[in-house]
Formats: sequence, structure tokens, C-alpha cells
Amino acid sequence: MRSISPHIAWLAAVALGASPYVTDLTRDKKVVPNTFARLARDFSEREICQIVWLVASEHLYNVTNIGLNIGALTVMGLVPSL
Repeated sequence: MRSISPHIAWLAAVALGASPYVTDLTRDKKVVPNTFARLARDFSEREICQIVWLVASEHLYNVTNIGLNIGALTVMGLVPSL
């Protein structure tokens, strides 16, 4: 059986364990205390900071693309940019 990279294992854990937190943060722009408590139970402070940074940087990237009228189809070359 093949061993899994620690990075891949961590990403899988984040995807499963942090999903409610990331959903609340992205959709509602706030996180209820119970959701944060579950996250804090499963992740270290450093890992929580990494998760928050990842969500925030992805949000900034998406908002920047909206402001520049860049969509996924434009990036893939299927629609000409302005």
C-alpha cells in the first residue's frame, strides 16, 4: 500500500474537519462560537491561522477577478477579455 504525503493528509483533514467553519466564514462572513470550538478542538492555532489565510486569500483573488471582469471562462481562453 502506498503511503500518503503528510501534506495531502493534512489537506484532506482540513477539507473534512474545517468545512463547516469555511462555509460559515465564506457564506455568512461570521462564525458561530460552536463552529469555532469544533475547529479549535481539531486544529492547532497555527493551523487555524493557515485555514483563515487560505480562505481570505481565495476571497481576495475572487473579488479582484470580479473587479477586473475576469471569469473562469476568460482565464481558460474560452471568452475574450475586455
